[in-house]
Amino acid sequence: MGKQTEINRKANADLRQIYEDKGIMRCEANLKGCWGIDGLSWHHAHKRNWYKGKDRALLASFNQTILVCCQCHSILEQDPELTRQMFKLLRDV
Repeated sequence: MGKQTEINRKANADLRQIYEDKGIMRCEANLKGCWGIDGLSWHHAHKRNWYKGKDRALLASFNQTILVCCQCHSILEQDPELTRQMFKLLRDV
C-alpha cells in the first residue's frame, strides 16, 4: 500500500467519526431534492491536488468537506461555482 493510500484511508476514518459524532448521515447538498443515503462520499472544497504540499489534516477537516450522494457529487464536481456556494452555505467558508 502506498503512502497516499494510507493518508486517504486515515482521512476517511477520521471523517467518518467526525460526521457520525455530528449526526450527519445523509446527503448535505440536497440538489434536486435528493437527500440521498446511497453512495455517500466526501466532497472536498478543492480538488485533491490542492491538498498536496499542505497540512494533510485538511483532507480530514470538517470545514473542507461535505457529505454528498453520488448524484450530488457528480453535479458538484462539474460546477466549481456551485461547490463554492455550497461550502459557503454549509460551512461558512
